[in-house]
This record gives sequence, structure tokens and C-alpha cells, in this order.
Amino acid sequence: MATGTDLALPLLLARLYDEVLRRYNEALRTVGCTAEEWWVLTFLAREGGRPMHEIAEFAGLPKPTLTKVVDRMVAGNLAYRRVDVTDRRRVLVSCTVRGLETHARARGAVGAVEADLERLVGGAKLAGLRDALAEAASRLP
Repeated sequence: MATGTDLALPLLLARLYDEVLRRYNEALRTVGCTAEEWWVLTFLAREGGRPMHEIAEFAGLPKPTLTKVVDRMVAGNLAYRRVDVTDRRRVLVSCTVRGLETHARARGAVGAVEADLERLVGGAKLAGLRDALAEAASRLP
């Protein structure tokens, strides 16, 4: 059986992403949202009403995918769209009260997943991994 050091980095990252995303989605399902919706809610809860391109950049989602996610969130009363008063050509997406409540409940679900991951690999290793990935991502074009 191949060990982690025998596997190519993209394969290791893909396996880790798939497993962590599965755990997030399983936990978030209990509060009525997906990981993609969680990422959008997290950004909007922190930043307020924002244009789609900023949300897409934060969430790492292609714009067509983000449009579908936001459409679903609007239909579920988690978010709403409004015209930007400073530039009527732009549309801003904001959290609804229900979206903020869902985000608050989701924080607990995500916290439980992250606590499980810390127990699995160790808090220091998980923090180091997060820091290394964030640094690498910040250096990408």
C-alpha cells in the first residue's frame, strides 16, 4: 500500500479535500446548508452586501456555480439580491436574518468537524497545514 510520501501532491490534496468536504457537508446538512452556501454565508456575514465577483473570489467558486448557489440561497431565504445604490449596474448579495441565523448554527457544526480533524491529526499539525496552504495560495497568480 502506498504511503502519503509516495503519492503525488495533487492526489494527496484531492483526497484530503474530498474527505474534509464530505465531513463539512454531512455536518452542515443538519443545519440546512451546503459547504458552498456556508462559504458564501461566512463571507456575507463578515462583509455585508457584496458583488458576485467578490463572493466568487472568496469562495473559490466559478461564477456560474456561484450563481446557482446564490439562486438556491435566495429561494431558501438565506440571502437576497439588491441593486447597488452607488452603481445601479451592480447587484449586491446580502444575508437575510434567516441566513445569519443559519450561519450561526453552521459555525457550531463546522467547529465540531474541525475539532474532529484536530483530534485526528493534531492541532499543531492542522494549524501548520492551514498556514502552509494559505501561504501557498497567496503566492499563486
